[in-house]
Amino acid sequence: LVSAAVSVLGKTAYQLLNPNGWYCIKADVNVLTGLEIDLACSAHMADNKVDVGVLSHSQPVGEVGVHVLSNVAVKRVGGSCQ
Repeated sequence: LVSAAVSVLGKTAYQLLNPNGWYCIKADVNVLTGLEIDLACSAHMADNKVDVGVLSHSQPVGEVGVHVLSNVAVKRVGGSCQ
């Protein structure tokens, strides 16, 4: 559980590479930020409940996600991703 991921004017990268992992980002707030998450192919990430994007390209990644002028991307890595 990542309880809060907040970034302003930055670039954040997470590597969640446990193939048996279950991951949840409780709150994800980005302003003018790039967020990249490398997620193991067979790992799981909890779905979001609230996703608000303002002029952003974002994929839901947290229980609450607020993205303003940000780019959020989840990339599956390792193993045989399909």
